[in-house]
Amino acid sequence: MGSIAGQVRNDLNYNGNPADTDNGIGGVTITLFTDPDGNGDSSDGVQVAKTATDSEGRYLFTNLKPQNYVVVEADLAEVAIHFRCDRA
Repeated sequence: MGSIAGQVRNDLNYNGNPADTDNGIGGVTITLFTDPDGNGDSSDGVQVAKTATDSEGRYLFTNLKPQNYVVVEADLAEVAIHFRCDRA
């Protein structure tokens, strides 16, 4: 089984660098969907799980079967991020 983890951050300097000091954003709703055709569109998938980021903006989905997934940050600008879980 695999996992998908991430962090929602307030990238104040817009550099996209996860190693800098930008703060994480807590309380953001994160929803995980399957992505059967691998196109990054959650509308053709099935909701697998939902969680909220912790106080440092982190989230984690575990025990995932190998397949394509889409992670959607629902409380921000409806940004969708495409992931593939390859671990069995």
